Parts: sequence; structure tokens; C-alpha cells
Amino acid sequence: MTAGRLLGKIDRDVLQSILRVVLQTQLFFPKDFSRLNCLGRVPRAPPTNAFAQSFKSELETAEKVSLLVTSRNGRVSVIASDDQQKKVTIEATSSGLPVDPGDVVSVAKGASINIDVRPRREQDRIDVVVRIPSRSKVVV
Repeated sequence: MTAGRLLGKIDRDVLQSILRVVLQTQLFFPKDFSRLNCLGRVPRAPPTNAFAQSFKSELETAEKVSLLVTSRNGRVSVIASDDQQKKVTIEATSSGLPVDPGDVVSVAKGASINIDVRPRREQDRIDVVVRIPSRSKVVV
């Protein structure tokens, strides 16, 4: 192998790795894939986890709430702050399948709020961030 061929192979490998990183960091939108595909080594569609799907819901509640969250395979984050006076905000995201309103069921009865997250496969898991008023009780 000559030095010119070796250098050409290294450049091609470097270009492929740069394009892979660019595609994974969402610097291009799906409409740009057709232009990039002329290189022959770029996938025709973005990776399934490139675009997160989300759902947001807000509930009016009492000043202090009792929160129960049931999620079998997703991550749950609870943030208590003074800005959340008499309301609870639920944000659900998934790096796989889109999150439908039926995937995150919330029931408010007085000062008690129950949130049930539908179980999914690990690559389609639903991660939930709940914002609640300060001095609230939480069970996850």
C-alpha cells in the first residue's frame, strides 16, 4: 500500500466518524440526509434516539400535595420549589417512541396526586420530571 492510498483511507475513515458524530448530535435535520447520502456511507434515516419525544401536563392542586409516582423502568425526578404554588407540572420524555397522553396517567383527588407511567422496553422508556410545591410529601 502506498502512502497516498493509506492517507486516502485515513481521510475517508475520519470523514465517516465526523459525519456519524454530526448526525448523532442533531446538527442536521432529516431533510438534509438526502444531500449527505450522496457520500454512500451516511444512513438514510436518523437514529431512532436522535429526537426525543415529550409530553407536558399541568394540574391545579392544593398548596401542599402528597405525590405518588409509579414508574417501573423509567427515571423519575421530583423538583420542589416555591415557584410551583398550587400547581404540579409533569414532563414526560422518551428517546424512543413518542409519549402519548395515555402513557402517563395522573389522577388528582384533593391534595393527593397519583402518577402512573406505562411500562415500556428499555430503549423506549419514559423519563418523568415532576415539579411540585415546597413542603410536599413524595413517594416514588
